[in-house]
Amino acid sequence: MYDNFEFYIQTSPAEGIIEIFLIQKDNIKNTRTFLTYEDGNFIAHVLPIGELGVKPLLRLPWMLSESFLQAMANKLSELGIRPEGKPVLENELTATKYHLEDMRKLVFEEENV
Repeated sequence: MYDNFEFYIQTSPAEGIIEIFLIQKDNIKNTRTFLTYEDGNFIAHVLPIGELGVKPLLRLPWMLSESFLQAMANKLSELGIRPEGKPVLENELTATKYHLEDMRKLVFEEENV
């Protein structure tokens, strides 16, 4: 039941808060399931698409939101969790490094001839 979730982040700089919702869409039933945490339990709220009548999973002061989200992204990266559809930067940098080394060899070997 709990797969294909996505986060929805609602920012309200004027109110000084950021709200994070965890949502699972069901396009067949035309509903969304919101996961909240209340009184030590996770609770699933099923609502029609378009309604947003639940508390957020997490509510943060605006001042802390960027550092909190960055810390979360760093920890997820340490655990090997990467965004879907995004290339792994380390692999790109490694490939670029080897490509540059190959190009240097070609250029400098041709100059030495």
